[in-house]
Amino acid sequence: MIPFSRRDTVIIPSRSRTTISIRVENPSLAEGYIPRIDLCDDVYPEDTLVTNRDRRAFIDIINTDEANREIEISVIELKEVKFISPHNPDLVRKTCLTNALLTFQLETMME
Repeated sequence: MIPFSRRDTVIIPSRSRTTISIRVENPSLAEGYIPRIDLCDDVYPEDTLVTNRDRRAFIDIINTDEANREIEISVIELKEVKFISPHNPDLVRKTCLTNALLTFQLETMME
């Protein structure tokens, strides 16, 4: 094992959404954007805005496979974000309604 590896190994449980920490290469940025990372089939990390906390950022990863997946994640360079546009109230309202409908449908299916 290399003591200062540029990769971390993480096990993502089957059929789950898991929050993991990723090492950040550029500690000078307090906040930044992590683009979508292509890891492997059936494992989907989100692309997201993150806060750099002691050279670590936290993201969610979804594993749709029936088996646990062991993945290796490289040190990530945060992308600088200069401007974030304010939310469009109509879009937020539509998204909330859609999410509420999906939640209702899932709850109805599970009963």
